[in-house]
Amino acid sequence: PKGGGGEVYTPPEEHVKEPPQLGDSTPLGHAIAVCQAAVERCPPMVAKRVSVLLARLQFEQGGAGGVQVDGSVETQLLTLLELMRLAPEDAASQVARALPLLPECPPNPEIMAQLAQLCLQCKEYPSCVQAAKLAVATAARIGKPIPRLWRYFAVAECVHGQAFVLQIDPEKHDKTAQDALKLDAMEHFVQSARYAAEVPADNLMVVAAQHYWNTSVAFMSLAQTRKVVLPSLEKLIKCLAKVKVTDDTDEDVRKLRVKLYILLFECLSDAQRWSDGLDATARSLKVLPASCHKDLWDFRIQFMGKNGKDTAAEMLKVRESGAEMVAKVWTTLAQSSNSKQKQLTAYQKAVDSLADAP
Repeated sequence: PKGGGGEVYTPPEEHVKEPPQLGDSTPLGHAIAVCQAAVERCPPMVAKRVSVLLARLQFEQGGAGGVQVDGSVETQLLTLLELMRLAPEDAASQVARALPLLPECPPNPEIMAQLAQLCLQCKEYPSCVQAAKLAVATAARIGKPIPRLWRYFAVAECVHGQAFVLQIDPEKHDKTAQDALKLDAMEHFVQSARYAAEVPADNLMVVAAQHYWNTSVAFMSLAQTRKVVLPSLEKLIKCLAKVKVTDDTDEDVRKLRVKLYILLFECLSDAQRWSDGLDATARSLKVLPASCHKDLWDFRIQFMGKNGKDTAAEMLKVRESGAEMVAKVWTTLAQSSNSKQKQLTAYQKAVDSLADAP
């Protein structure tokens, strides 16, 4: 009764049956039996997720050998991915089991991106590249960016680039081959940043940019080698412009952004693209906070000098960075000027700016 009183209904004994026994009567065995039943009865999308949980439970019960890899191709791959996570020391053997399934798997960026990541972790670099390519295979056919998919595309491209770099072996690859692999890797890092920029996913963009920087170091020392970096670097800088940087941004991220801009300015200077350099320095001063400007003014004044622009207003801003910075910028302006009179004037101003310095 609703009032809470009265007799409690008890069904006749003939209607009461023993509860069904699931599994081996242990909590773990019961959980495995429930998951197995759910996989058979749930819609495909749910069943795939349950199969991952089932793999964990079976692994807990009987180790890797106790995990059943069956069902659809996607379900089998999801199970193998979980096995690779649960037993990383045996991941290579699971990769070998997964590879024959890849041609039969429907397009699935999530599964392929995860497989590429795990292949990278266990140093199966050719398999990593294969999975990464499959992860982005449908990207060109999708018109409007879908954030969830674009994240997986970004991850796959970044992992693809890392696989190229990590498989470089100085004993097997000569300098030309090493540079080719690094340049290919840098293109994939840029593509990763482009996908991430569409989400937007700032962390993924920064990770791609850091890998790009680490790989590009090999090309930085000479103008002749820097020029091969410029096309991809310009694309990367454009993507990163969407990532807001403030004084509260992690210091390593701020330093990375400054270093990438400096590399861009050096490349533009090498190519004597003075007008592009002037525009690029203007954008960098807008995108980065004032605390990051100190190392950029040198190039800003240089490009202004090469373009015949009046630097008086800019020099007022430079003074906020201290006398040494002012002297450095005047020296840069002198070196970039085509007029001997202007060179002498700039050098004199550099000396004067240090006159009152302690």
